[in-house]
Amino acid sequence: MTDTAIVPTSITAIESPASFYLDEAVMTRALVAAKVLANSGLVPKAYAGKPEACLIALEMAVRTRQPPLAVIQNLQVINGNPSWSSKWLIAAIARDPETEEGPCWEVKGKGDALVVTCWVTKRGRRIEETVSMEMARADGWTQNPKYKSMPEVMLRYRSAAFLARFHYPALTIGLRTAEEEEDVTYIQARRTVRKEPEPQPADDGDFSDASWTPDEAASTEKALAAIIVGDSPLTMEVADAFLASKERPPLRAMDRAKRAECLTWLSSEAGKAAALKYRDGK
Repeated sequence: MTDTAIVPTSITAIESPASFYLDEAVMTRALVAAKVLANSGLVPKAYAGKPEACLIALEMAVRTRQPPLAVIQNLQVINGNPSWSSKWLIAAIARDPETEEGPCWEVKGKGDALVVTCWVTKRGRRIEETVSMEMARADGWTQNPKYKSMPEVMLRYRSAAFLARFHYPALTIGLRTAEEEEDVTYIQARRTVRKEPEPQPADDGDFSDASWTPDEAASTEKALAAIIVGDSPLTMEVADAFLASKERPPLRAMDRAKRAECLTWLSSEAGKAAALKYRDGK
């Protein structure tokens, strides 16, 4: 008997997902099938030559009761997360024995007022889910440029994904669609805070900013010494500590214009009073 004869022709050839890992005979048979699929030349690059990946996809096929090859061709991994192709999910809804009509869509409005409803007739009852560009903007989906180039298509996919998730949970088994994962990727990229690098010591090791020259340091210390706070001159250490308490950078990290502005304020009555209050509070 050849290996190809062992590939399940029906998803019921393997009785339950648990048996994949608990039944040695089932696991052996599934591994043979996974190797055949991995070397078939009909699977996507992520699965080609990788029987382990094909084995996981087979287990997903058992859970969703879908043809193994169809699952492998439509189970996409985006940023480490498995996700379904929306086109395949729509086809799976249409094939479901409980679906009597659909999926169909109703489209209203244009541009920012675009609204798309996906509906099916299931067991004699109409079921629908609606999404809109307003929802897309509120949830950040529009960070994905496809919402600008083909908004109606993206809302059709989204509405179908909602319909499947809420009314055909055995198909989605908790996974998002590939298009939803793409949206999440764009949202997370936008939310990523780019932190400025910490100032590094200059080559001479004396100053934290290469633009902070010895002459500038001397002139700044001279300017601070002329600022009498209480009964003593303001020092660089106190000034920097005070600025840090106000979430401001130290004087040496400021550009010339900002530094001059800060020194002018520190020499004012309000600045002196604030610095004195900070120093005495310490």
